[in-house]
Parts: sequence; C-alpha cells; structure tokens
Amino acid sequence: MFSKLSAKYFYDFCFIIIIKFVLYTYTQKMKLSPLIIYLWIIVSGYFINSYSQDSNYEKELFKDAEYAYSLEAYEDALPLYLQLYKRGLQENCYFNFKIGICYLNIPTDKDKAIKYLEKATKKVSENAKDGSFREQRAPLDAYLFLGNAYRINLQLEKAIDTYNTYLSITNNKKGYEINRTWAKTQIEACKRALNATTNFMRVRITPLSKPINTKEANFNPAISAYENFIVYNNKMKFYDAIMFSKKKKDKWEAPRNINFEIMSDGNQYPAYLSADGKTLLLSYITSDNSDIYISYYDGRRWSQSKPIKEINTKYWESHACLSSDGKTIVFTSNRPQSKGGLDIFYSTMNSNNTWSNPINIGDSVNTVLNEETPFLSITGDTLYFSSQGHESLGGFDVFYSIRRPDGKWSKPVNPGFPFNTTDDDLFFVPTANKHIGYQSRLVKNGQGNLDIVRIEFFSPENPFTFFITGNLKKYSSLPLKTNCWVYLLDAKNNGIIDSAWINDNSQFRFLKVAGNYNIVISSDSFYYTSNNFVIPENYPYEEFNLDNDVIYMFSKNIKKLPTQEPTIPVTLKDEKIQKALIFHHILFSFNQSALPSDAEEELKQLGILLKSNPNVIIEIIGHTDSQGSAKYNKTLSEKRAQSVKEKLISYGASAKQIKTSGKGLTLPIAINKNTDGSDNPVGRAFNRRAEFKIINSAGVNFQFEPIRVPEELRISK
Repeated sequence: MFSKLSAKYFYDFCFIIIIKFVLYTYTQKMKLSPLIIYLWIIVSGYFINSYSQDSNYEKELFKDAEYAYSLEAYEDALPLYLQLYKRGLQENCYFNFKIGICYLNIPTDKDKAIKYLEKATKKVSENAKDGSFREQRAPLDAYLFLGNAYRINLQLEKAIDTYNTYLSITNNKKGYEINRTWAKTQIEACKRALNATTNFMRVRITPLSKPINTKEANFNPAISAYENFIVYNNKMKFYDAIMFSKKKKDKWEAPRNINFEIMSDGNQYPAYLSADGKTLLLSYITSDNSDIYISYYDGRRWSQSKPIKEINTKYWESHACLSSDGKTIVFTSNRPQSKGGLDIFYSTMNSNNTWSNPINIGDSVNTVLNEETPFLSITGDTLYFSSQGHESLGGFDVFYSIRRPDGKWSKPVNPGFPFNTTDDDLFFVPTANKHIGYQSRLVKNGQGNLDIVRIEFFSPENPFTFFITGNLKKYSSLPLKTNCWVYLLDAKNNGIIDSAWINDNSQFRFLKVAGNYNIVISSDSFYYTSNNFVIPENYPYEEFNLDNDVIYMFSKNIKKLPTQEPTIPVTLKDEKIQKALIFHHILFSFNQSALPSDAEEELKQLGILLKSNPNVIIEIIGHTDSQGSAKYNKTLSEKRAQSVKEKLISYGASAKQIKTSGKGLTLPIAINKNTDGSDNPVGRAFNRRAEFKIINSAGVNFQFEPIRVPEELRISK
C-alpha cells in the first residue's frame, strides 16, 4: 500500500507505467484491447482524483496552521501541524521546526520541543522559504531555538554548544545581527546558570487555592499592595477572561468575569491594580499594536476601559504601573527613544491631570534587549522589572533597582536561583510587605497549568524557619507520662531555646531557623538527651523530622534525677554523660564546590580534633547530582572533597590524615528524577554532598551522623 507521502507522486508513476506498457506492446506488435485501455484510464483517473483531494486537504490544513502560527496562537496551530506531520511528513525539517516552536510556546509542554527541533536542524538553509507548503528545509534559526529549548530544560551544556553552532553558521551573514546578539547573551546566561547558586536566595512558593486557581491557565495577577483585591486572566476555551476577586475574612471570594464590564473582547490583559483596588491598568493588544488602557471600580462594577492617550503611540506599549500616589506612570515601549527593543519609560502627572512627555528611565535599567513588566514598590524607591539583558540566567529574569538620593536608579540586582530560572520570568508583583510578591508559574503542587503563586523571600532580615518535629510513640521503651516536656537546646552553649508539652499523640514540634541543636525530654524522674543535630541553611525541606535517628539515641543517654520533682536541665553542659563527638556530612549548592557557611564551625572543630590526634585518619568522598556529564561531575565531586580537605588543613590537620576521592554521580542517596522522568530538584539536593569515612579512629570517640533523606525521596533497593 502506498503511503500518503508517496501518493503525491503516484500520478507520475502511473503515467510512466502506461507509456512503457504502450511502447512495449507496440514494439512487440501486439494490439491493445480497448477494455485494457479503458481500465487503465479509470485506474489512473481514480489515483489522480485521490491525490488531488489529499493534496488540497493538506494545503488547506497547512494554510490554517500557518495563519494560527502567525497570530502566535500556538495551541491552535500545533494540532494542525501534527496532522500534517502524521500524514507522512515526519522527516520534513520545516514542519519539525514549526512544531518545535509551538511546543516551546506552550508552558506545560516546553520539554517536547527538543525532539522536533533536533530533527529540524538536520537540514537547514538560509534560503528556507517560510509559508511554503513544499519547503522541506528549516531556517538557520532552528539552531537558535534548539539552544533555547535546551536552556529552558536545564540542558545547559548542550545549549551552549548549540548557540555556538548557530554563531558559526551565521557568521558574516546579513540579517542575523539581532539573533546573534541574543545567542551570545544566552551563552553567558547559561554559564551563569551553571553557577546559579552563588547568588542563592531561599524562597517559599505557594500556589493560591481554589477558587482563584483552576485547571486552566491563570496568569497576569494584578494584586493590590495589601493583598485584598486581585484581577487576573483565566484562559477559557475561546478567549482570555479577566477575573476579579476580593478577600473576605482572609479568604478569596468566588471570582467574577469582568470582560463585559470593561468591554473587552478577550484582548485586554491586567497590568496593574492600585493599593485600594479601584484603579486598573490594562494592556489592549491587537495583531499589530499594544496600548495602555485604564478602568475604575466604584465598589460595584468596573467602568469601560479607556486608552491613556498621552502614553499610547503607534508603537508597542506593552505594560504599565502607577506609583502609590497615582502621580507617576511607568511603562514599557519600543518607540524610537528606546535603547533597543522594549525599554522602560516614565511620565508624571501635570497640574491639569494630563501626563507629561515620557522620559526613558535610563541606561542603568534599560539594555539593548527587552525590558518588561515594571512595578514600583509601595514606597516608590524600588523598581521591579524583567529583562533579557543584565546578568540573566536565561530569557527574561526579574531584577530590582533602588532609587538613589540623586533620583537615578542603581545597578539592577538579580535575586538569583531558584526565584529566577532559565526560562522566562515575568510579571512579578510586589506587595506592601517587601518580603512578599505574586507571580504566575508552573508548580508541581498546583492545578496543572499556570497558577498564581504567592512568593516569600528569606534573608537574614527575614530568616527561613523549619518545623522540627518528632513522634515519640514509635519508641515504646520510653516511659512517657502526661507531664512530659521536650526542650530544644542550642548545641553551642546548651542553653534552652524553646520548650513544648508532648501532646496526646506523643508528638512535638518547634519552629526554628537553621542551626545546631539538642533535644531533651524531661519527665517526673528522668530526662533523655539526644546527640546534637544540624539543620543546614540549604536543607531543601521545610520539615526537619527527628524520628529516624536522633530520638533513637535517647535510650543510650538516660540520666535519672535525684528527686521526684522534675528539674529543668539548664546546666546540661555540666553533666558527665560520655557521648561521642558528632559531626555531619556536608550538603553543597548546585554546581558548587565552595563550602556552605553553616559547615565552617563543625569543620573547625573537626580540624582541631585531627590536629590533637595525629593518628586519626579519615576519608572525604565527594558526590554530585545527575545534572551534567559523568566526566564533569567526577571532577566536581573531587573538587568538593578537596575543598573540605583544604579547610581542615587550615585548622591544623595534616594532609597525611586526610584521603579524598570523588564518585561523581554514581552513588546517589536520593532520587534525581521522579518516576515519570521529570526532574526532582529536592532529591538532587541530597546527592550534592561530601561524606566522611573514618579510616582509623585511634581510640577517639567521634562519629558522623547519616544524612536523613525523607522516605519518599529514598532510592528503592
């Protein structure tokens, strides 16, 4: 049976067969039967008609796909291209290119783009004709977009190689200058991403629950400064709805569709909402233009949106926000005064309530690439915006800049990974609480598409807190009674930090920052002491559970009190209980061999122990997660082990006492990927480590506490 692809050539094939048959019979001096000739005509006509119908159908399908693609309606274009793809065009590089671009622009499916863009690069040409049904070559830009796909999906080394290939094949070719600049920028971005955690900022990302987030994409969250009003987009089947909700008793009310109120046909998008929830700026987007519109809320309904004439031009004004007093508008535009692409501009309110001539905000903020989605803090002294320039980790990253006393803006700061990613990070909305903001993201614990999330930033000013939890019911040997207390102690000075009753379920919980702690359980006539435990600053979970290891040690550290009355053990440092010196293995940040700051104190103590006991010999074994090549990770693991060794030597240990080795990615203690093949960054965090092994203790009582990997992340044996 002929395939659909070969059917297009079948007419020519039939025609040649007929001619050959006629010539053969003629040379053989045979007389053709009229019936045979008639049958050949019917068969040929059938195939000609069939081919013609198939060809026309495919061409119409192609036209529809190309039209949707031209409107950037990638979710509409994709199934049409896939229909053509399945009709025998699997090796057509042009169609693979278009399918790959579609997937790259669908938030939930960006990983699928790689397969098609890799195929597209097999046959590229600068003469590839866009919009041609007969074209089988992909444009040279296929390499650029493949580099983007690798970058977005964290295949950073492949991305760098692919961008370099693109630079090579477009060298000295006209018309590629802008894209070459982009490729060079993204190579540097990928290199920064490989070292992203040197500027690590801890964040907590929490998706809003229903009724705000639904299974459809929810995006552009314009939220009031005090988090009590929100306007956002919800992607419905045939249009993008604008939804509005208010908080009542700390809960969001059911959102209502306000498209009819503001008179939107599905082409208006929220940009900014004032602190009082009464002024809304929107982007009004058509096929060839974008303008800024404004609408007002009277407490019952929103007014029809109107254009801000002084701001809008024939160019692209994509986003805007207001200062808290409403007298300054900050917006993005690609007008001629732009340094390159979209720049950030501002305008102030005149005495007659009109806007002044816009001014470019300046070179400290704007770059030759695009700046987007600016927002001002409620105090007006901090500008948050997204940029493809500056020191991005790839695509758009969110930056912030501080207004200096002279009115100019400081050099923008990238908050770093994991807040910013290698994909596009846009539309970050700050709140009155400078540690809180909102954004739209794909999150694993969300509804399955883009969700609106609340993001909290942690720093020394706002430290991250962990739940320290335990359940004593698992240890039936403990003689628990109703008046049993648990004390949390600072391991450095044995001072009591916090205390809690054991509840009816024999459970306890503390909320504390990273640190070095002990636990004491005190009852009528006894108390138990644990070995000290460390919560590192980069511990990837919010809960630090003690059930597996620390509580198990209690039975070894019993101390009876002399009286029936319980004594709060404030002088535990004076007790003569002989316990082993406990040290901990070290967790490293992604792609780093530099020691984390919370390991310094313990390494100092271990270095002193080695110096005081020259016969003690240990081994340091470096490990990595699965990101990157085996060769690269082998070297990285060796560097991790070596950095620990050098620190111990700096505290007086002898190099002869310390052996080192690197195992690369070969000995994980936690899963690197989920069962569906997707990345598990929390599991990978446990694999980035340096472990200690005692070769000769020389009679010194010390040990290394195992790394506690949560059960759901452990590797099945």
